[in-house]
Amino acid sequence: QPDSIQPKYQQAVLLLGTVCSQPQSGKAQQYIDEAQRVIQRIEALQPTKASDRSDLFTLHGFYYTALIVTNPQQNGPRYYRQALDSFDEALKLNPKNEMAKMLLARFNEGMNSSR
Repeated sequence: QPDSIQPKYQQAVLLLGTVCSQPQSGKAQQYIDEAQRVIQRIEALQPTKASDRSDLFTLHGFYYTALIVTNPQQNGPRYYRQALDSFDEALKLNPKNEMAKMLLARFNEGMNSSR
């Protein structure tokens, strides 16, 4: 299904989840780059359904989160706002987006524990 968003969404979630659980892995940057390519393929489909756009914003937030966890000192200040704004936008588009809710909660926990 070349124009189906869900398989690409799952692939990006898997890549970014791996980065967040193993941020110091030698493959972290490779996975981040691949996730970015997958996200760009979803964007190229120009999703119009609110739930699909919500998933896309969720991936953006997760992408920024992955960048932050790989280098918190450098990337935290740089991407903190983008991550939060992406999750907020995802939840505006689809308040029932469980992945966005869970990632936002984890993001906030991580940020609060690193202060």
